[in-house]
Amino acid sequence: GEDIVVVSPDTGRVRTAEQWADELGGLDIAFVHKSRDIDAANQVVANRVVGDVAGRCCLLIDDMIATGGTITKAADILLDSGATEVVVAATHGEFSEPAVDRLKNSRVSEVIVTNTLPLTDEHHFDRLTVLSIAPLIARAIKEVFEDGSVTSLFDGNAYRRSACDRLRSRSLVGRKPTALPAALPLIPLSAVSFRRLPLGRSRARRSGNEC
Repeated sequence: GEDIVVVSPDTGRVRTAEQWADELGGLDIAFVHKSRDIDAANQVVANRVVGDVAGRCCLLIDDMIATGGTITKAADILLDSGATEVVVAATHGEFSEPAVDRLKNSRVSEVIVTNTLPLTDEHHFDRLTVLSIAPLIARAIKEVFEDGSVTSLFDGNAYRRSACDRLRSRSLVGRKPTALPAALPLIPLSAVSFRRLPLGRSRARRSGNEC
């Protein structure tokens, strides 16, 4: 296995990094500290790492990759601080220009996102892994139609499990390629509105009419 540290790209995502670290068995965390650029108005620069990353694989987590600037700059700082490699995991791959070029030309080993947003052929590159949210949607629909608990899907595990399994398959298990398990994908359930679904029997029960 490999020595892994979970990294937040800024202080605002430290709590999320802690949740990822717990999911992966109590790993260490670190974050990239940002400060104002005194030479440019309204500019923030990532300038140092808080935490021990030297000689370790960094799992850099975020909610979305838009232009890729934050992630690639954070990856450079981690590698310059002695990290052996950087794996990026984000929920949504927006990939606005010039994100794909930045990621393709970056020193990141792998980028893991979900298919919450449509990705065209132009968005794909060799180091990109896309996880499907289909199992999560299927489970939510099943809970609704079987009068189960959709709330149970909000326990936080749904946010991280598939990407953590992906990381285990490539790093923690001797880097031997293994099939991805049928686990819940990396997506916050707040991003999906299940109340707009046709609720069938569950809706009839709430209205007092048994089917």
